[in-house]
Amino acid sequence: MKALSPLQRGRLALLAAGILWSLGGVFIKRLPTGPVAITFYRSLFAALVLLPLAGIRELPRCSPLRCRQTRRDIPQAPGTGPGACGISLPSLPDFGESRTGDKRRDLAISALLFAALLVSFVTATKLTTAANAIILQYTAPIYVIGLSRLLLGEPPQRADRTALALCMAGVAVLFFGSFRPGGDEAGLALAMVSGACFGLFTLWQRRLRRVDPVLLAGLNNAGAALVLTGAIPWMGPVDTRSLLALVVMGTVQIALPYVLFAWALQRVPGPEASLLTLIEPVLNPIWVAFFVGEKPRGATIAGGALILAARLLRYPVWGKPDQPGSPD
Repeated sequence: MKALSPLQRGRLALLAAGILWSLGGVFIKRLPTGPVAITFYRSLFAALVLLPLAGIRELPRCSPLRCRQTRRDIPQAPGTGPGACGISLPSLPDFGESRTGDKRRDLAISALLFAALLVSFVTATKLTTAANAIILQYTAPIYVIGLSRLLLGEPPQRADRTALALCMAGVAVLFFGSFRPGGDEAGLALAMVSGACFGLFTLWQRRLRRVDPVLLAGLNNAGAALVLTGAIPWMGPVDTRSLLALVVMGTVQIALPYVLFAWALQRVPGPEASLLTLIEPVLNPIWVAFFVGEKPRGATIAGGALILAARLLRYPVWGKPDQPGSPD
């Protein structure tokens, strides 16, 4: 039997990462714990795994905040990565070029944005359907393009404008088709907030793109947990069963896929990786429908198809020959 090439192993790792990330909706729906508590404990346990792993990864090379990786070597995961829905991003100052005080500021702002992104997404998943929450989070390109022009004066490319138009059409179909007075409008609004936070967080990660990806994921999760420590008195008790589920969320559903994603991006081109991890918003509502019995509305399916199509059209990688992956 012929051994798998590095590229093929990278693809399998990306699919595995996307599948693990997609399980978040089931955990959030089934847990009796509140959204802030879920975010706090999940981030805490993820950080406890990722930060030691990042230290082990850096031992043979250099100090964690000054690694020698190239731009292609710095992957970012769904919910943290550049170009959600396939939108290209402008260049921002490198983290490695900043002074020590700037580095700390950049990491602090990154943690705040990450905490806001997670809390709004988890709360939205609790208040509306998992499909609405995950798909509206993928509206980040709307905010990325708008803020790029406003803050950096860089106009979007033609392909970006096409993807943006599809995203906005999908949002309109999903939001207004799902809106019911007295229903889950709060969840829909928070899902939109999650998309906005996703966009801001995506732009900010470009300032940190020279940081080791596993280290950055660990710092973001640790920072989010630290930000939320002040809310511990209001989180309420967490029973043993829920705490065990949160341990699994932090270690298996969050930390492990970050490691797989970082490993795979050494072997798979970025556009193809972006498409492969698109399995997350596709599978998330499927798992919830199967394990929780929550079925997405027709408007969610139609709007989601437009939003996801924007990413597919932005990165048409099919038909291209395989590119060799990096050696192990």
